[in-house]
Amino acid sequence: MTIRGAKYWTLRRLRAVPVLALVAFALLCADSARSDFPGQKRKAPKFKLDYSQFRGSDGKTLLEVYYRVYNRGLEFVKTDSGYVASYEVEISIMDGDRIVDSRSKQRRLLVSDKNRTESTSDYVIDQFDFDIEPGKRKIVGLVTDLRSDADTEISFKVKLKNYKPSGKPKVSGIEILHSIMSENRGSQFSKGNITAIPMVDHELQGGPDGDPALIYFEIYPGKDTTLNALVETKIRKVTGKLVYHDTVYLMMNQEVRREVRTIDLTDFKPGDYKLKVEVTKPRNKNPYHTSETRLSVFWPIESMVRHKYDIVLRQLKYIATPQEVDALKGAKTENERMDAWKTFWELRDRTPGDGYNEAKKEFYQRVNYANHKFRTLRREGWETDRGRIFLKHGIPDETIVQPFSPTLSDSYQIWYYYHNVSVPLTFTFIDSFGDGDYRLQYPFDGRRF
Repeated sequence: MTIRGAKYWTLRRLRAVPVLALVAFALLCADSARSDFPGQKRKAPKFKLDYSQFRGSDGKTLLEVYYRVYNRGLEFVKTDSGYVASYEVEISIMDGDRIVDSRSKQRRLLVSDKNRTESTSDYVIDQFDFDIEPGKRKIVGLVTDLRSDADTEISFKVKLKNYKPSGKPKVSGIEILHSIMSENRGSQFSKGNITAIPMVDHELQGGPDGDPALIYFEIYPGKDTTLNALVETKIRKVTGKLVYHDTVYLMMNQEVRREVRTIDLTDFKPGDYKLKVEVTKPRNKNPYHTSETRLSVFWPIESMVRHKYDIVLRQLKYIATPQEVDALKGAKTENERMDAWKTFWELRDRTPGDGYNEAKKEFYQRVNYANHKFRTLRREGWETDRGRIFLKHGIPDETIVQPFSPTLSDSYQIWYYYHNVSVPLTFTFIDSFGDGDYRLQYPFDGRRF
C-alpha cells in the first residue's frame, strides 16, 4: 500500500576586541508554504525522511523509516498514457561505518497532467521496517532518479531504545500521522486493528485553517497487569511553557496498548514545540518511562492575513512606504485585507505573470528564519532587533561574532551590508544580560558617516 497525496489530510557592552570571528550566515530558509527543500539540488529528487521506534521481535527494536518523495525534482517523460518518472529509494542503517541492514525499492510514477510533474503537493509516502539491536545508529536515505541518474541523500543519527519486557511499563517512540483508518488493510502501515499513515514531517499547520495533529504511540505493560497507569501527553514551547496537557488512565492488562491522540492546533502560535508522552504510577511524581519528539507549527501567510492581520501589518511596515502602510490599514473587511495584501506584493513582483513572486517568497523566508534563529523568551524572532534588521535588509554581507566568554566582554554581533544599499551599513547588537536578546546599538539606522 502506497499513499499518494495532493494535500495534508485533516487532521554585554563593546570593549577592546581580542578576537574577531568572521562568519557567514548559514541560512536554512523554509518557505511559508513548506515547498522548499534546503540543501537539495533543484534538478534532483526531493524527499523527506522520518522514523519512529517500537518493540520488535526477539528483544530487538522495530525501527520504522518513513519517506515522502515529491513529483518535483523527478524527470518525467511524455508517453501515450501520460507523464512517467522512475526512481529508487534505498535506506541503510549504519553502526559507525558498518551497514547493519539495508533495503531498496524502485517505483514507477504516472501522472496525466503536466502541471503535476512540477508539483510539491503531489508525493508518494512509503516506509521500510527494520528489526535492529538497541543502541546508537545512523539512518541514511538515498533517492535516485532512474532516468537522469541524479540523486539526493539525507542522513541523521538516532538512538534506539530497549523495549524488552521488564518490571515497569514502557512507551514507544511517537509517530506523527498523516491519516488513520479504523481497520487493518494488511499493508506496511498496519498496526493492530488500525492503519496508520505516517506524516513524514514534524511541521504542522496551525491556526483556524489548520487540521488537528494526529499522533500514535504504544504502551508496553510491565509485570503488574493490574496496574491502572497514568498516561500523560504534554506539549511545551521551547521556552518551557506548557500549552497542551491531556491525561488518561489505562489498565496495563494488554500485551500492547495502541494509542492515538488528536490535538487541536487552532490556538498554537507559529514556532517550535516539544511533545512528550509519560507513563506513570498514579500519585507518583517520577514517570516509569517517557518518549519525546519535536513539533514545528506554521501558519500559511494567507491564513495570517485572514486571522492575524495586525501581525502581518507589523511585519510589512519594515519594508513598506508610509503610503502603503496607510492603504493596508484602511482595509477593514477580510476580503479588503486580502486584496490590499495581494496588491502590495503585486507591485513588488519583479516578474509579473509567471505565477511566482520572488520578493514575497524572500520576505517570508526572512520571517521564518528570524523566528527560528532570533526568538527570545518574550518575543518572536522577527520582533527582536536582529529580526527587524534582517526583515528589512536580509542576509548581511559580512558578520563579526563575539560569543559569550566569562573572561571577555559581553557577547556581540556586527552586521555589515555593502551591496544592494545606497551607502554601506553597519549594525551592532549586544547581549548585555546573557539571555540571547541582542539589542541594537546607536546608530540605529546603520549609517556610520
